[in-house]
Amino acid sequence: MIIILTQKAWFKNFDLHYEIQPERIIIKSDKSKSELDYSDLKSVQKRKTYFALKTDSKQGIYLPIKLLEPTEIDILNKLKPCIAHCG
Repeated sequence: MIIILTQKAWFKNFDLHYEIQPERIIIKSDKSKSELDYSDLKSVQKRKTYFALKTDSKQGIYLPIKLLEPTEIDILNKLKPCIAHCG
């Protein structure tokens, strides 16, 4: 299961780095690397402070907006209508 923590204080014990690319999200820690292709997403929801991404296998990724770059936010915003109509 992939989970990005939503409270900044929770990040103190975790060394997660993620990269939102136009075709996938890459999540890295000291010991592992995971890639999630957007075709595996069932839904993308934008909330007030975070994006919630759900996969077909009911796993969730929660990305705090305040930690995202403007280009990453743009990529996620563009996914919302595609997931609804392309998937």
